[in-house]
Amino acid sequence: MKVSTRELKREKNKVLLKIEVPFKDTLPFIKNAYKRIRAKVIIPGFRKGHVPEKVIDSKIGKAVVYEEALREALPHFYTLALEKNKIKAIAQPEVEVIQFEEEKPLIFKAKVEVKPKFKIGNYKGIEAEKISDRVTEKEIDIKIDELREKFSNLKVVNKPLKKGYFALISFQGFVDGKPYKESSADDFLFEVGKGVLHKDFEKHLIGARKGETREFSLKASDNHHVKEIAGKEVKYKVTIKEVKEKILPELNDAFAKQVGDFKSLKELRKHLKEKLKEAKKELADLEFRYEVMKKLTDGINLEVPQVLVERQMDKMMNSFELNLKVQGVEMMDYLKRIGKEPLEYRESFRKDAEARVKNELVLEEIAEREKLKVTPEEIEKEIEKTAQYYGQDKEALKNYIEKSGNLKGLEYDILLKKALDLVIKEAKPLPKTRQSVRGKGK
Repeated sequence: MKVSTRELKREKNKVLLKIEVPFKDTLPFIKNAYKRIRAKVIIPGFRKGHVPEKVIDSKIGKAVVYEEALREALPHFYTLALEKNKIKAIAQPEVEVIQFEEEKPLIFKAKVEVKPKFKIGNYKGIEAEKISDRVTEKEIDIKIDELREKFSNLKVVNKPLKKGYFALISFQGFVDGKPYKESSADDFLFEVGKGVLHKDFEKHLIGARKGETREFSLKASDNHHVKEIAGKEVKYKVTIKEVKEKILPELNDAFAKQVGDFKSLKELRKHLKEKLKEAKKELADLEFRYEVMKKLTDGINLEVPQVLVERQMDKMMNSFELNLKVQGVEMMDYLKRIGKEPLEYRESFRKDAEARVKNELVLEEIAEREKLKVTPEEIEKEIEKTAQYYGQDKEALKNYIEKSGNLKGLEYDILLKKALDLVIKEAKPLPKTRQSVRGKGK
């Protein structure tokens, strides 16, 4: 097989291949074509599936046979040509058959979009900020306060309602003099000042005592989610059934035992410190990966191919739809609720999709330079890890991945992770005090 390649200067990232295949190499595909046609056609005087080739040529036509052979031959020889010339196609080719006749070579052209060429520079020793995983006493105190809140009790008090107290109320809303069900509730408990109810609603209840009823009116906003009351005045009748005060547990060894299997408050604080350090380290590592990846790609002039961006947007849209289904929500119902069309919502993924594609192209280039490979053991380990995370059977998950054709995708993801791990290992962390995660690297 002869293959010549030419980069098309007027068409960005496109290559034209001219492929010439000796006639003898096409014979197996012609034989297969006869078999497929023979299994379909019915010709009087011959049993189905037993029609001779010469009869097929005379009754159906040799041109039909060769056209059928091309359906299998073209993808085969095109793939071989890509592998032979180490061309990485990123889209389906435009194919033009020049010649395919008996005793003559098959000649065809294939125009295809390929990975863009770009300069990557030095990717080892990248400097990036990394937050500290040091845990302060103040952070432990905050966690202790959260636990006290969790183990607090509500005590009924004969006091006027104020911020920080809990109110058990029943209320009825009226619109145009008629009761409005959506603005009514019985035995509704809330903490004053937490923003559970509108601040203007709560303001009218401050100072009220148990058994007291208050009436007031509030105007609904013009863009209220319930169109029937948008811009209208809603009259409320609210009865205070109980006023409750939050009682926090005392901070002592007994509290530590109440929280868990801790002998003392000191032991509880030690446990919280370890957990906080573990969480902060994970957070620090996560942001550091993002910062390093950002530093790596920011310095690379690379216009990402839109065909890959569109493909990535589809993946993101499908992943989002799957997450909604896990929560029992249909995609169309969700889009209707937020007032978006499917294509409009898909477009919102474009910026992130472009960043992801750029990350992948850069990491793929690093993997090639470093000659990184993914072993069967690494694939098995990743499948096992995923199965444990989702509580699934490992073999069942493996079979699903293989049958659905996602094994190559999993291998590709592992390869990119290995490339980023290599870059991270060589990177130099710089001190950072601000603690926030702005994104994730691959």
